[in-house]
Amino acid sequence: MTECAVILAGGQASRMGGGDKGRLMLGDRSLIDRVIERITPQVDAVVLNANGDLSRFDDLNLPVVADSIEDFPGPLAGVLAGMDWAAEQGYDWLISVAADTPSFPRDLVQRLGGYDTPVVLAATPDPERGRLPQPTFGRWQVA
Repeated sequence: MTECAVILAGGQASRMGGGDKGRLMLGDRSLIDRVIERITPQVDAVVLNANGDLSRFDDLNLPVVADSIEDFPGPLAGVLAGMDWAAEQGYDWLISVAADTPSFPRDLVQRLGGYDTPVVLAATPDPERGRLPQPTFGRWQVA
């Protein structure tokens, strides 16, 4: 079984005034650098999903794929772009993570892999609404 990851950085960050949220600094390193460091040991390959001028991510030394759906429809468009890339590369599973959330578990892939379903989404507990699925963190069967 082969797994790759897509780092979702394709949003417009409109609630933060625009720009690349993943480039914000946390201490002495950017959020996206921390995400790359955390996800890379867990998978066979990593691809970045972004929109606009993709060359602005050349320094990360990762393949970069843009949404195939116009007008920034949300994180699932980035998952789709990652799935298309994963299928072209022959991967069985795609792990999605957000570029601006570097503190996910160091065993995220293992945790998400413990279910016999084609899609597993991470969830956060909410005392009033129960468990809330978080599609930016998931495991997606490429087939």
